[in-house]
Amino acid sequence: MAEVVLVEPIFGHWDALRSKPTPPLGLLAAARYVSCEFDTVLIDQRIHDDWQERLLKELNTSPLCVGIHSLTGNQIKHSLEVASFIKKHSDVPVVWGGAHTTLLPEQSIADPYVDIIVESEGEETFLELVRTLKKGGDLAKVKGLWYLKDGEPTNTGHRGFLDMNSLPEMPYDLVNFHDYLPLEFGKPTFYMESSRGCPNNCSFCYNKVFHRRRWRAFSAELFVERMLSAADKFDAKHFYIVDENYSVDIKRVLKIAELLVGAGITWTTTGGHIPEMSGMSDADFKLLEKSGCRRLYFGVESGSERILELVGKKLTFDQLFDVNRRLANVDIIPRYSFITGLPYESRSDLKKTVELIMRVMRENPRATITALATYIPYPGSDLYEDARRYGFEEPGTLAEWGELKMEKSSQRWLSKSDKRVLESLYFLSFFIDSKAKDFVCSNLLGFLASLYMPIARFRMKHFFFGFMPEMRISQKYLDKAN
Repeated sequence: MAEVVLVEPIFGHWDALRSKPTPPLGLLAAARYVSCEFDTVLIDQRIHDDWQERLLKELNTSPLCVGIHSLTGNQIKHSLEVASFIKKHSDVPVVWGGAHTTLLPEQSIADPYVDIIVESEGEETFLELVRTLKKGGDLAKVKGLWYLKDGEPTNTGHRGFLDMNSLPEMPYDLVNFHDYLPLEFGKPTFYMESSRGCPNNCSFCYNKVFHRRRWRAFSAELFVERMLSAADKFDAKHFYIVDENYSVDIKRVLKIAELLVGAGITWTTTGGHIPEMSGMSDADFKLLEKSGCRRLYFGVESGSERILELVGKKLTFDQLFDVNRRLANVDIIPRYSFITGLPYESRSDLKKTVELIMRVMRENPRATITALATYIPYPGSDLYEDARRYGFEEPGTLAEWGELKMEKSSQRWLSKSDKRVLESLYFLSFFIDSKAKDFVCSNLLGFLASLYMPIARFRMKHFFFGFMPEMRISQKYLDKAN
């Protein structure tokens, strides 16, 4: 009989395309302390086809609460599906956590499927909440919560950030972790975080509200110790470090690399920041290669200097080209991310982005890009207010937020032609490089992607988007996953 039930909702087509879904790191983090004190069960909508039966079985034993994760966009739709099921069958409190409800707590707590919100980092807050629910105590005494009091949104005050080095290991035993080792580079891949937050001030990012521009990290020694422990326990051969900014402390980056030399594993990290990494020497990049680094992700955002200045992105193209060329000399794949469909992005700006993509791939044949996702206004960011001035109408409910998708943009500043171009670029960006073979769930899909690559590159380079039945066919598949 579980006292605490956690449910991971479907995320969308990214998980559907991988050989296995990514682990529910947010919920596992939330359970770090709770699972040590209370019997905890984690149900995953993505892998448990019988999630309703599992959840109903737990609800029938009257747990203290059910926790759900929220991320702006498609995941919310499935979170609401779970919450609706809970409300239909029980009066167990539904506790929401994650980025979206932290960014829009007053709107979110007004939803009938939300009883309590745990804002920001949830480890300590969630433990205190469950203790309070157990003894029937006063929620007002638990910092970091939102709930309705006399029909009004009530906040119990902000909780300070945690010292990451004080955090115990993730409670991996809540799940069968072998269900969450998707293949990357043909190897079972283990997902971990080494740091949280980012000190930068990009106007499109929610970091200013969620992390308040604070960066915190595990020490190099503790992180590598846990990394190697996971490699041994779960037979993981490759690691995916899911940081927002991995490169804040270059000395720490290099220390981690030194500790991993000879460990017999490979790794990838998100959150590479070009200005910091442009100051690294060729020997430093060689050390990363020797340590097993196989891919670095970098946020570039746009090929237009005008757009970079408007969004507060502090990098120069000279720095980008320098890092890209030097990575061509080591066995490390750079992967660059971009944002399209910004409220003040012109067609000329968009073409500059495509030209930049073609150049980095030409100067480094191993270079890849992430999908060209269209801009979703995230509450709390400076750009969110710009979007509203350009006609963005903030969704009034959680259900409306759940309909926002990266592959489709319905923003008012975009013409019908703009939307068609952005959706075409999003589709084509999957196939212009080698990334599809890194994670697709079947050899057939990988083979088809490689056949389509030259067509995708031609279409993107020349902005030729006429007659694309392949996009409609693909979208039907992705819609099923969403």
